[in-house]
Amino acid sequence: MTKQGDHLHVTYRFENHTDHVVYVNDGAVQQISNTRWVKNTRNNHVEPLDARTVVITVGTPGDVPAVVGVPGFYVPVAKGAAFEGARDVALPFAGTDALTRAAKRGDWFTKASFRLYASDGEPARWRELPTDAGPVRVPDGPPLRFLTGAVQPLPQ
Repeated sequence: MTKQGDHLHVTYRFENHTDHVVYVNDGAVQQISNTRWVKNTRNNHVEPLDARTVVITVGTPGDVPAVVGVPGFYVPVAKGAAFEGARDVALPFAGTDALTRAAKRGDWFTKASFRLYASDGEPARWRELPTDAGPVRVPDGPPLRFLTGAVQPLPQ
């Protein structure tokens, strides 16, 4: 994590040490018309873990009805492979939904943890959504778990 002006830049890496594919969430699915969806990678959810610690979650769609709930856009990470990503989180911390609406959380936090949604193995079903970048396959109702990073001090 690095502080860059008015945001926290978070880079992350997931290494798959399981014996199967793991699908890692890389954003929410936002519906823009009856037949079109877009990948939203600007949303994140910030929630207090305790008085000084926040948890930043990627891919949480928020409470907007036009957004398909998790699952969102998932990236397959094969056995032995890795996935890297980055997110910019506005400071002071605020919870941000899929339409980038914010609810202020405050600036008194000194530590943060980061988490991603993940699904182990191949989903039972897939849905294909027409997006602004062509059709995308989205897992339909996979069992989810969190990949959670260690709590770290926030940069000054």
